[in-house]
Amino acid sequence: MKRKRLFLLGFTILLFVAGAGCEIQTSTVATTTTLQPEDQLDYSDFSELFISDVSMQLSMPEDDYYLYFYMNGCQSCSEIKQTILHKIQSLTEDKIYLVLVKFESDIHEDIGVAAVPLIVHVVDHEVISFYKGKTDVLGALAELK
Repeated sequence: MKRKRLFLLGFTILLFVAGAGCEIQTSTVATTTTLQPEDQLDYSDFSELFISDVSMQLSMPEDDYYLYFYMNGCQSCSEIKQTILHKIQSLTEDKIYLVLVKFESDIHEDIGVAAVPLIVHVVDHEVISFYKGKTDVLGALAELK
């Protein structure tokens, strides 16, 4: 009887942890799938914003900017791709650079987070804050102008 209770308790905890790790899709994500083909953007449309040299991630000429880290094949990155790119297109004050991550080493070690999607806020060549995961990235994006 004691084993059965321990098993049920363990199983319940496992279900709770598994459920808590799932992200809820936001309405912002849903709107990206309804865009017409002519409204679809691609990362290649913003080639001037790519940073391919890891050492440059915290050394861009601006004093205040953001880095968006994404990965091909990342489901969350794909789901928010159009939202990210349309926001970048509409920015008038803030600047977002793009970083394609293929390996963990593609993220500067001083950033301290190896996950995608990821937005990092850099001020005076130092990381001020970061937003990891689809929900946090979309939240940060909504605040940019």
